[in-house]
Amino acid sequence: NSDWPDEIYTSFSNGHEQSNVYQDSHALPIGFCYDTYMTRSEFDEIDPAERAHSMLKTLVVADKDEATVSTILRHYDAALDGKISQENKYADMDKRREACTDVFDYGTDYFYSEITSGSEQYAFFSVPYDKAWSATVNGESAEILNINGLMAVKVNAGKNCIRFHYSPTPLWCGIGVSAISILLTAIYLLAGRRSRKSKKEVL
Repeated sequence: NSDWPDEIYTSFSNGHEQSNVYQDSHALPIGFCYDTYMTRSEFDEIDPAERAHSMLKTLVVADKDEATVSTILRHYDAALDGKISQENKYADMDKRREACTDVFDYGTDYFYSEITSGSEQYAFFSVPYDKAWSATVNGESAEILNINGLMAVKVNAGKNCIRFHYSPTPLWCGIGVSAISILLTAIYLLAGRRSRKSKKEVL
């Protein structure tokens, strides 16, 4: 869309038409904090066209996790926090930017973020949730919440050094089973060889 208000980052053509990639100067970093929440049941009742804005406004938690997060976060209140709408997009982004990633690093099996928060909150990361992820906050193990298929962890007031590590357990199980299978096969072949050698000596 050539009328898009943001700066064009690059353009490319597939041979038939040109596409523009825009750089949004308001884009948030990969991790940022929330001080309010709503449940997934409440989220499902929102007009689908506004659901993306609701995730920018407040943390959307699974119903089963409400008891956990409600000890830290306040339930979203439209009268206090503003309504969920496109017109509040940039105000909501500025609110999220109050406590967001200052330092970010990543590798093949981890990512690392530093966030300074004014109080206990939940830090949300737009990274797909998977049971193979584990997390620590300031060196202490942290529970990862599944936030509509993405992830969040509780952070403390002050500086938080947050590290996520990905360890695909099925892969290691597969490697272990393969190693055991190779070992058993080697033992079987060695035993068979010794058995044949013994029979030849008897003859």
